[in-house]
Amino acid sequence: MKNHLIYILIVFVFLFGCNSQSENSVIDNFQNEHHLTEFEKDSIEGIKWLNKIHDSIGEPNLNHLDYECYRFNYFNSFGKNKLFRIEHFGNNHNRMIIKFYAQDKYYDKENDNYDYDNYILTSEKIIDITLEQYNEFKKLIDGSYFWSLKMMESPQPQYLDGYTYLLEGFEPKSSSKKQRYNIVARAVPHEGSFRKACEKLMEFYNQEDSQ
Repeated sequence: MKNHLIYILIVFVFLFGCNSQSENSVIDNFQNEHHLTEFEKDSIEGIKWLNKIHDSIGEPNLNHLDYECYRFNYFNSFGKNKLFRIEHFGNNHNRMIIKFYAQDKYYDKENDNYDYDNYILTSEKIIDITLEQYNEFKKLIDGSYFWSLKMMESPQPQYLDGYTYLLEGFEPKSSSKKQRYNIVARAVPHEGSFRKACEKLMEFYNQEDSQ
């Protein structure tokens, strides 16, 4: 899992500056190059890994949506991963999809070993989000200057048993603004609006789950 955390952080470097493109477009751009560095090769594997996770648990490509949406992935070194996708369809229609997923090993006959690079959805729940809750979350997004945040910190901190917060945001094109997409990752993020925005989604889930 430690290698996977490294992969996911590599992904962000190469997605930076490609906010309106999908991950697959980035892969295609890399593969069109004749000579790839080891770092670029690793980044392709990282992008494929992220896509594999989202595909295996039925997650959409945010760039293909026609409504405002944010997706928070919580990764830790023990494989207890959580995903919170909050969707804003309008003032009276907001919801959040919560998915827990885990690695699932399977036997690779060709290589005669167990492969852990497989993911299964262990639980899924959909809850309604009020306009007040959504605005509370968006206030933290605005307070964190999310749309101008770089995808990675530099230098990147190292943790043996750490965790990573990955937050994606998407806003469709409208009469008043252009389409935009951003993705930000922080390993063990410090206290601040970015961390609070991510944890606000977990808070909404915990409040609903305790009722």
